[in-house]
Amino acid sequence: MDTSIDESKKIIKIQTPKKIDPQLNLSEESTLIFLKEPISIDEIGNGTRLSFRDQTLKTVTTLNVSRRKRNDKSLIWIRNALTIFEFSYVYPFIYARNKYKCYTCSKEFVDSQILREHSLKTHNIEELRLELNKKSQDNNLKVDIFQIKCKLCQTTLKNLNDLKFHLKDHGKDIDPSYQDNIIPFKLEGNTYNCQICGENYYLMRLLIIHMSKHFNNYSCEICGNVFVSKLLLNRHLQVHKKGSYQCEKCDKVFDNSAKRINHIRSVHLKQRVRTCPLCPERFGSYYQRNKHLRISHDQTTRYRCETCGGQFYLKYQLFLHKRSVHMQERNEECTICQFRFFSKSSLARHMVTHSDKSFKCDVCGKAYSRRKNLREHTKTHELVEASYVCDRLLNNQPTLMADVNKNDDVI
Repeated sequence: MDTSIDESKKIIKIQTPKKIDPQLNLSEESTLIFLKEPISIDEIGNGTRLSFRDQTLKTVTTLNVSRRKRNDKSLIWIRNALTIFEFSYVYPFIYARNKYKCYTCSKEFVDSQILREHSLKTHNIEELRLELNKKSQDNNLKVDIFQIKCKLCQTTLKNLNDLKFHLKDHGKDIDPSYQDNIIPFKLEGNTYNCQICGENYYLMRLLIIHMSKHFNNYSCEICGNVFVSKLLLNRHLQVHKKGSYQCEKCDKVFDNSAKRINHIRSVHLKQRVRTCPLCPERFGSYYQRNKHLRISHDQTTRYRCETCGGQFYLKYQLFLHKRSVHMQERNEECTICQFRFFSKSSLARHMVTHSDKSFKCDVCGKAYSRRKNLREHTKTHELVEASYVCDRLLNNQPTLMADVNKNDDVI
């Protein structure tokens, strides 16, 4: 620090030290100069001598040290990814809303072949480097290994791991032993095969969820399920979410007071709180209102699944569909055979199969666990009895009815 006195203006000038380079982890010593004794501003310039004292101040930067330590791992996987993209025909991509996206410019594609041509010919390694640095916190990177070939010697490799060791043999800067979470996909038409275990899926979305088995970056602390990305984990956590607004008349819990009030009015007070927008009719639930709109006014309130195109009348039905079909959640387990189910009601229906078969057929004595199955079985005896009307034994109802139509005079 430099201190000087401008005699013409009688002002003390104090120059602060230069700022430490934010990119460096350094400690720096600075010398500060203070007045030994306080002095009035009026006394400056009246011949008063100023006496100063020096004090050494040590400045240490710690914020950047922690940042660099935190970023060390992300730097390794970025370096691995850049080496793969620069010296092979492997490229990164994004998959969202049933469409492929270019990792660099976010342009959308339906055809994976057009995506491949665009990614390999349009963007260079420096553009990829910039995007990887921006998205360094993503922790996972989807790549297409349809053409897994080395650009240096045109050798075709079997898998991504072999490519890493191959590039290492070429002397390139890559660490094959590091778990870099570069997730391999082979984009080829409408087939979606896991490149690690070979399992097949009919939807890309299901394959991405399946990859959580091999790249379990995030795990649920409640049930232990693992997920490849934080997004899938956050969606799953909604399953365990419980509210703090409990109904005083039953055990149901809600996540806000408005839902609890609607529940009390419609269920316990039997008040119809939801109105039809086209007529004065009132209803106790959204389901009843939507059913009324569909039947009475030919109106449909549909929620569409982005993955398979399925349509639902209630948003909650769509939510359950996604969890059960596309996310393949199976949180309820049978304690007898360890088979897993999506809901408690499904598990309860399954548990009947382990119970005593108390529903017996009066005709043949065959027993069933469910009354419904017994009713279906009883119909087979009714068909057999009816088939003897024309002295012929017929095995199914359509054949029987056709025969009856030919012989109206019998009946």
